[in-house]
Amino acid sequence: MFARSLSRGFIVLGLVVGGLSAGSAVADQTVNVDLMDFSLAPNAITVRAGEKVKFNLVNKGVRPHDVAIGKGTNVTYEVVAGAGNVAGGTSGSGEFTFTDAGDYDMWCPVGNHRAQGMVGTFKVQVVSGAALPKTGDPLTVVGLGIAGIGALSLAAGTAIRRRTGA
Repeated sequence: MFARSLSRGFIVLGLVVGGLSAGSAVADQTVNVDLMDFSLAPNAITVRAGEKVKFNLVNKGVRPHDVAIGKGTNVTYEVVAGAGNVAGGTSGSGEFTFTDAGDYDMWCPVGNHRAQGMVGTFKVQVVSGAALPKTGDPLTVVGLGIAGIGALSLAAGTAIRRRTGA
């Protein structure tokens, strides 16, 4: 009876600790942008360099729109690449990792929407101390250590169960 309880305890501990360690991974950033005829909201966005950014676009206008980010007319990233866009009343999304810190232009590349005021600013910054850790940083190492403890607990519970037939 004791062996059965012990094996179950280790298995549960392994699953719980392993699940908790999964939350210590590198975080992504999410940017929500409302597209309207003819504005972007928000029209100023700041993200952290080196982290994946997920863009969620909601077109609240009737005309098709998109978001392009770059310097001058050079596009670094476009949420809906190429000639595609987000139709009026629909949404679209995309992901990109900005590695170069700096100030960028943000605009709607559809037709002459940029000239009609569908513009904004986009800043990519390196945040010391505030950004979540990357692989190899102390919190990631701790998370991996916790995952290892979880895996060992799970293995110990399984081994006890097999040996005792519990």
